Amino acid sequence: MKPGQSKEPIAGFGQWHSTPQVNQRGSYSYALDLIRESVVFLYTDGGGVRMTPHGTGFLIDVPSKTRPGTKYTFLITARHLVDADWTGGPQVADRLLMRMNRKGPLVLEIGEPATVFYPLKEQAWFHPEADSIDIAFTMIPKENLVALGANVQPLGSDALASQVEADSMRVGDETVSAGLLSGVSGNLANYPIFKWGNVSSFHGEPIPTKMPGGKILNLFEALVSASLVQGNSGSPIFVLPNERHPHRMFLAGVQSMSYIGNDVAGMAPIRSLIDSLHKLKDQPDIDLGPPDQPPVLSP
Repeated sequence: MKPGQSKEPIAGFGQWHSTPQVNQRGSYSYALDLIRESVVFLYTDGGGVRMTPHGTGFLIDVPSKTRPGTKYTFLITARHLVDADWTGGPQVADRLLMRMNRKGPLVLEIGEPATVFYPLKEQAWFHPEADSIDIAFTMIPKENLVALGANVQPLGSDALASQVEADSMRVGDETVSAGLLSGVSGNLANYPIFKWGNVSSFHGEPIPTKMPGGKILNLFEALVSASLVQGNSGSPIFVLPNERHPHRMFLAGVQSMSYIGNDVAGMAPIRSLIDSLHKLKDQPDIDLGPPDQPPVLSP
């Protein structure tokens, strides 16, 4: 155990953490490591060895209702990165790859990549029923990640905001996210970039948003001021502890489109993901608790 750590697991992360202190980022350095380990980069395959950074995703584990100890792993990202029919943009789903660090030293020797790629072209993608939510997800067999030697650690499903927590969010709440930043994402390994910011607005109406293909979609989402840019799309966005929830940081949303030049980005609500997971007909065994109130764990 590291100096200064308490023995209580921070809710949603399942490992030891530094003693929580409101609005002091340093006390959450260990939790940030856990967020980093859940983040993956999305690339498109241009043929041969040419890989182009496309966006960000993250992994969560959801337990089974009927088989104790069994967990299902889901890749979460922004829908506009994977659904060309929705955006009106070019098809990329058949060229999409998930890049992860592999186990072992990040760089074994100069010039040797320490990453592994997982092809996503055969994946079945799901999304919320409402076309106004920029979230997509797919299930990844955990044994495939193990076979690849991927060094990833999915977040626990209890990291997701409860309904009470989602309703308690206010303008000004501090946020943190981690994702791909084009140009500094790393050639030999993944280096997720963390960004801090604040919730800047809760719109009571859909926001007309221009998609990569030029199509205008009305998106229902909050706005976050954190200088979030292209490549960060699909990143997890957490709300840091405050006076309303002093002992827990929770996953509040998924980064949607960035308003380049305005230091503002959309945040699709994570509760829409929870509702969609509950409605998965092909996987009725997942256990997220009651649809209207998933488990709230205290540290």
